[in-house]
Order: sequence, then structure tokens, then C-alpha cells
Amino acid sequence: MDKSVALQYDKDAPKVIAVARGILAEKMLKIAEEKKITIYKDEDLTEILSRFNAGDAIPESLFGAVSAVMAYCYRINSDLRQKINNSGFLND
Repeated sequence: MDKSVALQYDKDAPKVIAVARGILAEKMLKIAEEKKITIYKDEDLTEILSRFNAGDAIPESLFGAVSAVMAYCYRINSDLRQKINNSGFLND
């Protein structure tokens, strides 16, 4: 993937927090993997979101697509937490 976009959801609306291209996009993905940040790959949505600048709020016209991404990430993270809890690994 030659472009990467990082999103964040605060109380108000989702926003773009980073946009990278080329080698920087690869580095951004590598850092996300190292930090265990969920990665969602959608080239079409990335193409659209990469036109925004870091700090830009996502326009309402893209809320549906971005909310699907956020829901996926929350579900994956929740499933992972549940698996860890069920393993007893974090239980004292």
C-alpha cells in the first residue's frame, strides 16, 4: 500500500491524525503493527482520506464508511481482550 491514513475518534467526530505516502506510509504501518494498533486496509477509502490533512475532521458524507472501519477496529480489539481474559493470562 503506498498510502496510509491514521484515524482517531473523539467525542465530536472522527478525524484524520496522520497521512503518509511511500516509505513513510510503510513506516507508519510498521509502527502501528509494533504498537498493536488495529490496521484496516481499504484502498478506496484510503485514497479519499489521504486527501485530507492531519487534524481535519471527517466530513459527514464519509461517516458511514469511517464508522464501519471504527466498528471493525473496536470489534477486533474487544475480541482480542476477551481472548486474553479467557486465557487467564492477565488474571491474578
